[in-house]
Amino acid sequence: MTPLILAFIAVAVLALLALVGLAAHVSEDSPPNRLTTLGFPVHTKQELGWLIRDVERSGEAVGPYRVLRAGAIEVWVEKNAEDAVVDCVPYYQGPTRAQLRLECPLDDLRAFTARTQDGHPLTFVLPDYWLQREPPPSDPVEVALTLFTYTLEPGSGRRTPPTPLNPTHPDHGVWLVGAVLEAGWHTNPLTRQRFGYAYVDAGSVEVTLVFDPRVYARLPMRGDLVRASGALLGRVLAKPKPSPA
Repeated sequence: MTPLILAFIAVAVLALLALVGLAAHVSEDSPPNRLTTLGFPVHTKQELGWLIRDVERSGEAVGPYRVLRAGAIEVWVEKNAEDAVVDCVPYYQGPTRAQLRLECPLDDLRAFTARTQDGHPLTFVLPDYWLQREPPPSDPVEVALTLFTYTLEPGSGRRTPPTPLNPTHPDHGVWLVGAVLEAGWHTNPLTRQRFGYAYVDAGSVEVTLVFDPRVYARLPMRGDLVRASGALLGRVLAKPKPSPA
């Protein structure tokens, strides 16, 4: 090869390395959020607006919500009486289940405080909060809990149910330690983006974890103990039947 060709190749290689470095830098500067953990590439208000527009166009009306469903993935857009968008909440319903006793509704957070069967307190957001708000049943209900995971690492010690990172601010998220029952990769059928999942036994409850591949590139193995933190969401699947009069 002539010196000119070699110089051209060297410049091209350097340019490619610069692009790769830039992509890695952008990735690091874009922390995971509830939408990226499900394979929605939403990092800006504009991208969120595009997603909300898609939900409004293709979703179904359910009370004060428009809901877009794709398999186990759901996106709930809440609208007020003036038809203005109030919130956009994703959800993923895995196979894990928990028996919880609902206690106090938190309207500002669209959440409930609850207790596990052994009395452990936790708080979780409901994507369909206003459909479940009144009245909270006195008997335990079946809930599908999903942790939208922002940090995931090898765990140690004993299994621990979802616990507030800051007890005085339940909206700051939760942490848990659980044993992995199953883990793998899914593809969001709406965006063709990959995301990870893990079903974990966290002591008195089982929880589904979903995570951005940037959070944990290596899948945990069955039986691994992991520590995770993030936003805890849940759907009430079954309420106690009222006793006959």
